[in-house]
Amino acid sequence: MLLMTLLAFAQVGNLPMGEIGHFIHDAALFIIPLSVWGVATGVGLMRAWRWGRISMLVFGGLLALSCSVPAVGFWLVPGRGIES
Repeated sequence: MLLMTLLAFAQVGNLPMGEIGHFIHDAALFIIPLSVWGVATGVGLMRAWRWGRISMLVFGGLLALSCSVPAVGFWLVPGRGIES
């Protein structure tokens, strides 16, 4: 993910800035730090360092939270059922 983000960032740098260029620049500010964190966590897990396991738990917890928030939203929206 880090490599693809850096390649897209470099590719758009040569083009005129349009909507996709702004999106790539904005998304890169979010994706690059998370990718660096993921690579560091992978190194920590490979070397069996304690902080690597803790970082993986935090990383997984954030991922589960970000996936469960939309599900809770759908669960709370009142539905009328299937009408024919």
